[in-house]
Amino acid sequence: MADGQIVTIHQMIHYDGGLDLFLKRFWEQGDMVVGFDTDWTFGEYEAQVSLLKLCSKGHCLLIKLDGTRYSYFRPLKELFANKEIAFVGVHIKKDLEKLESAYGFEIRNAVDLGEMAANKYKRPYLRACGVNDLASAVFNSQYIYGIPKPMRAAKFDYRAAETLTEEKKMEYATAVTYAIYKTANLLLKTQCLPHQTTSSFQGSTPPRNTSNPAHIDYAPYGQNPPHTHPRASEILVVQEGTLYVGFVTSNPENKLFTKILNKGDVFVFPIGLIHFQFNIGKTNAVAFAGLSSQNLGVITIANPVFGSDPPINPDVLARAFQLDQNAVKSLQAKFWWDNN
Repeated sequence: MADGQIVTIHQMIHYDGGLDLFLKRFWEQGDMVVGFDTDWTFGEYEAQVSLLKLCSKGHCLLIKLDGTRYSYFRPLKELFANKEIAFVGVHIKKDLEKLESAYGFEIRNAVDLGEMAANKYKRPYLRACGVNDLASAVFNSQYIYGIPKPMRAAKFDYRAAETLTEEKKMEYATAVTYAIYKTANLLLKTQCLPHQTTSSFQGSTPPRNTSNPAHIDYAPYGQNPPHTHPRASEILVVQEGTLYVGFVTSNPENKLFTKILNKGDVFVFPIGLIHFQFNIGKTNAVAFAGLSSQNLGVITIANPVFGSDPPINPDVLARAFQLDQNAVKSLQAKFWWDNN
């Protein structure tokens, strides 16, 4: 790819182990974001999805579909049903409808990249943009991120597409899906996934210098990992379930204050201090969070430390955390994303 990332392509026509290998690599990486795209064919009576493209960090799966609901799709259905994984695509509403009606694929956490970018940058026109324009807007560049130049025209010139070899078509399919994945990756560093934190008061006007209350859903044993808001205090109200919450004071005391919250309990996190929430129950938990500023800021502790771009010198982190350099490199190799 244009950023130097080597992507392994797994092509699946019939059951040949390609799906198993992709899923094995996916779960090993601990990735929680998947780039999602499709190709359609137009028959005599209706159009159908003929190629399903999924891309994670370093791996892309291309699945040719022919309208048959094969039994070996079950692992793929289980992946789609996982609400903790965001499947991100561009203009995907029709794709989702077709995949569910034709193949029974129900994607529980589908995210439209254009919608996400439009909300983040306050630019409504981004909802109508394609992959190329979205990637350029997000990366603030004039080149097409991850898409080889010779492939760009093929998407819009069907005559040119017919002249491409199978290898080039696979390269193009992978590049587009990787561009979606990479763009979503950057956006999600500063924006919440829809199923994790959404405003339940979008129709109301928040008080001056405060933000809309956020509705937060926690899966059993799910967490909002240690993070800080540099410009806002936070008040949390539990609506359902049981949460273990806490914050740590600043240097030199670094004192930990914790509390187990049940339905109706309230807890305040002071401005700028590291804090967290963890669902210790066996059922879903729901809470509302209000913050004292519309420009609150958020820093998830693990992200800038182990997921910075470029990475911090491992020797610095090894000394700071009193870890072996190999342990630091292992942490830096993981995919860090923000789920606040």
